[in-house]
Amino acid sequence: MARDNNLFLSLARKALKWDEPAEPVRIVGPLYFVGTEGLSSWLFATSEGHILLNTGMPRPGR
Repeated sequence: MARDNNLFLSLARKALKWDEPAEPVRIVGPLYFVGTEGLSSWLFATSEGHILLNTGMPRPGR
């Protein structure tokens, strides 16, 4: 598995729930958790636009 990145990513996606949607949650002020069950992504909503930090995993085949 250490030599096969695609195998590792495939197993990690399933075991660690990297693709399982999670409900968005407002943390405080303009900060929201918008990640998956296994990865965190953060949305900062400002009057000048939105900033997304840690955008998660790309979809396979894209």
